[in-house]
Amino acid sequence: MLLHLRRPPVWLTSTLLATNLLLFVPENPELRYVGGLALFCILPGLSLINLFPPEALPTTILERLFLGIATSFVLSNLAVLSLNYLPGRITLMQLAMALDLLVLLSAVPLLLGRRTRQGEVLRKSPGEAWVHVVVLVIVLFFFRFAGLGYSQFGRADEIPVVSTATQLISGSDTALLSRIKNPVEVTTALAFILFDNGFEEFAIRLPFAFASVAAVMMLYLLGREMFGERAGFVAGLLLALEGLFLAVSRLAQYQGIVMLMSISAVYCFWRARSDSSRQSRTLFIAFGSVTFGFACLTHYEGITTAPLLGLLFFSSRQQPLKEKMALGLLCAALVVAIAAPFYVPLAFSGQLGRAWSYLADKRLGLGEGLYNNVSTFVLQEMLFRDSVYYVIVMLLATGASAMAALRRHFVGRDGLVSAAWVAFITALAVSIIYPELLQVGSVNLTLVLCLPLLFSLLFRSSLSLALRATWLWFVTLLIVYGYLAAQPGTHWYRLMPAWALISGVALETVIQGTRRGSHPWITYGLSWAACLFLTVLFGGYLFIFFIRQVPEYALTFPQHKNELVYWTPQTEPPPGFEAPYFGAPRQNGWEVVAALYRTGTLRGHLRYFGGRDTLEWYLGHQWDWDDGSRYVLHSAYPELSYQTHNAPVDELPKEAIEEECDLTGRVTVRGKPKILIYECPEGPTPRAIEDYAYEYYEPVYDRLASLDERLKYRALRVDSKTCYEAAGLIHLLGKPGESIVFTDPDQIGPFSYHYSGTLPYHIPAKALSPGELDAWLTRGSDKGTVYVLLWALADTLERRSWDDWAAQHPTEVQLSWYGNCGLALYTASADDGDHPTLLQGTRLGDSIHLLAYGLDKSSDGGTLTLTLYWSTATQIPNNYTVFTHIVNGEGRIVAQKDSQPGGGTLPTREWRTDKVIRDEYEIVIGELPAGRHRIEVGMYDHQTGERLVVEGEGAGSQRQIRLPTPLEIGVSQRVT
Repeated sequence: MLLHLRRPPVWLTSTLLATNLLLFVPENPELRYVGGLALFCILPGLSLINLFPPEALPTTILERLFLGIATSFVLSNLAVLSLNYLPGRITLMQLAMALDLLVLLSAVPLLLGRRTRQGEVLRKSPGEAWVHVVVLVIVLFFFRFAGLGYSQFGRADEIPVVSTATQLISGSDTALLSRIKNPVEVTTALAFILFDNGFEEFAIRLPFAFASVAAVMMLYLLGREMFGERAGFVAGLLLALEGLFLAVSRLAQYQGIVMLMSISAVYCFWRARSDSSRQSRTLFIAFGSVTFGFACLTHYEGITTAPLLGLLFFSSRQQPLKEKMALGLLCAALVVAIAAPFYVPLAFSGQLGRAWSYLADKRLGLGEGLYNNVSTFVLQEMLFRDSVYYVIVMLLATGASAMAALRRHFVGRDGLVSAAWVAFITALAVSIIYPELLQVGSVNLTLVLCLPLLFSLLFRSSLSLALRATWLWFVTLLIVYGYLAAQPGTHWYRLMPAWALISGVALETVIQGTRRGSHPWITYGLSWAACLFLTVLFGGYLFIFFIRQVPEYALTFPQHKNELVYWTPQTEPPPGFEAPYFGAPRQNGWEVVAALYRTGTLRGHLRYFGGRDTLEWYLGHQWDWDDGSRYVLHSAYPELSYQTHNAPVDELPKEAIEEECDLTGRVTVRGKPKILIYECPEGPTPRAIEDYAYEYYEPVYDRLASLDERLKYRALRVDSKTCYEAAGLIHLLGKPGESIVFTDPDQIGPFSYHYSGTLPYHIPAKALSPGELDAWLTRGSDKGTVYVLLWALADTLERRSWDDWAAQHPTEVQLSWYGNCGLALYTASADDGDHPTLLQGTRLGDSIHLLAYGLDKSSDGGTLTLTLYWSTATQIPNNYTVFTHIVNGEGRIVAQKDSQPGGGTLPTREWRTDKVIRDEYEIVIGELPAGRHRIEVGMYDHQTGERLVVEGEGAGSQRQIRLPTPLEIGVSQRVT
């Protein structure tokens, strides 16, 4: 559309306006995704590319399109990164304005009426190319986008990305620099979180899958420039059908962007080398340097493309030395300019050393020796995600290409280079078949056999530059990930473009050989038949692994192995922290658990024997597990091994859980149970087992778990302690006929996690103001006592408005704040009964809080029952004694009761930080004279007699708490 049409300003402004309108369509998320994809991933780069007329940047329409997409990722992410450095929140309007400005600034000459020759010097693609493009696009779109939003976010990598992006949106100025990984995956996810105004998995993964599509198309374009149309097509098809790259393409992760940038950089440097125009060379070098720098900004491993780019840069003989030096300075300046906006602040933040330690120690294992990871990669990683046929074809094609190179050097009598190829072929064979052959202690010496070929490719080879460059690309990455890195993990995906090019050229050579002596149409048909057969054969396994959702192949492997067609030697997934399941359909239904809490269906603590990140993300706040939890969650697939480095405890067998708890719920996905919900009741109260279907609750979760809600959680610092004191009080005080009303529907999730009582909830459709709450309470006054939950930060206008509201109802409302969670006890009538008195901010020592107290006014004659409600923010190191004093008008103690809490059954050292303690004391008042008395309480160390310091409401000068309710003792000695 913007590729040199007749009236580019009109098309540009019309497209930009339509795109912006799509972003603000409230009820149609699909249209917003289209608008976001166009504005973020296409328009900025295309408008910049369109600045250069075809005579200055002589590419085809396809090349302009995909170079424009690569450039769009660069410009858009740098814009988001710049927004992050501004104070305050990042909003959709700010993002849209920044991207609009990029497009308009890039297209100023067009909007001012500049004209260029319309396509007459655009290079023409061969007719066969469009058939290839259509086939590649169909294959890519099917495998990249089908079922993309089915899987929940992976706890290992995706959840940290979306979590950090949410922090940036909320205005955090430290979240990005505190990450070990680079910023681009976060800034990309941030944009699509804003476009979606939520966290729909498809929306956030969309740009990463799109970058993967563009990366494969760029490899196709590179292959046809280097080796011809058909070789480029075969290479693109091989990369499109490769399982590891497909796996990382279906995640909200950086890999697709790194590949797009790296391949684009190689393409630009190749084109700069082959172009005769100085202007064109300069432009291609500039674009190549920008994309290379951005690959390094996206992830540190982008630097591994540098040797190949250096070879292409210095191999050009068309440029004089002076021009080369100038271009070299331009390259360095552009790379620094792209990387500086992140690396400079990172260096000043002190996090650069931490990032280097992570790479050097965990990933590379520097100083610990050399490794041999090739066998593990080919025989475990590839044979899990790829069919055995794909692996065999790739290995045979690589071997054939290597033997052809060896033969060429051998015939040319270049003994040193021939020896280097023999050593390399030997290294590959040894690495796969017998990886321990060259192991000496902790050092594997297979790398030594690869180094001669690396140097010969850099400095001496009779191969064509295209083959030499491709093999250098392959060998460099093979050395890095195969022999230098301690834990390459899924980073092997970086090897795939070079491997696909090598194999594509080899397969095209075979196809060309079969054409000799045959009719062109016969060979052409056989070639397409072979491509179709391989596509179906390779793609069939990918469909089973990545697209088909029943059964979920990777999660139930090897139970559902298809031995008849897709045999594999593996009997279990390859080891590694969650990496074997990357990109594969895996839906455990955590959205259901979160929705059950957010609707109040589940109430109370839970225990989950697995990683914390997933549950914390979907619940929307931090959570604690403990032995006294009401629920225990267990996988319905006990044969699965949940590999995680942050599991709170070792997984208990289901039989051990069933001895103490009852199965009361099942989370089902497509009718299959995924999570078993066990309830551990206080008494023998078994309930019927309920099924909670993912298909019903997932839309509920998406509706409730909005971006605004999560930003509110962050603003209020909602964590595992938020609302627990209010929830604990209501649980202890609540009586039949009473109820709970929320002033904000976002309160329900964290409150329900701490509240395990049965009082009914009244949930508003939106946040209530004091006036709206008054109207509801007036209508619902017949409902008896109501516990009202409030949210507000201290010293905010909202909090003061609730304080004023409580002050306007002195007889009906008691209001107390526990952190940012307020509890208002509303009693519309005196007939509602006696209730404890709430205290505000009363603290003993460093962490003990007295939340409320109650007086039993129905005591007859001799005793007064005083009930205290305690909590603690931290573990208490000592066992303290509570004193309760009755003090007369003269300040003299006339009755008292000292005891450890609960009569010694609730020692303070055993108090938990997420429970409210109910503590009763019976004080003898039978001999007290009539008159007005007061009650004082406190704590002391019984060994030293030293009292804890008291602060807040009721704090007295003698480290005691003076309860505000007076004690009137009359003739009948009753409390009044």
